[in-house]
Amino acid sequence: MKHARLSEQLADMIADASDGWVSARQAQAGDCSFVALGLTSLAQVRLIDAIESEFGIVVDPDSDLFFDATITDLADYLSDHCPELSRETRDNQ
Repeated sequence: MKHARLSEQLADMIADASDGWVSARQAQAGDCSFVALGLTSLAQVRLIDAIESEFGIVVDPDSDLFFDATITDLADYLSDHCPELSRETRDNQ
């Protein structure tokens, strides 16, 4: 996986944001959207807050990113919008 370390970190963040309703393992298994996994709107807001705090970027809560996105989509988005992650991904290839 292109963003293995980032995907693991995001999976943990998803589990925390959902209070364990969606486990890190579930978040990483397959290519299910967050909605299909059962991530609630409250959990999505918590996840956005966690991402903004952790990565120092602003995520538009009205974007389609969380509606039909998978953990791979989110990792790609963060790599594209966070220069530090882009460098890290490039260095690990």
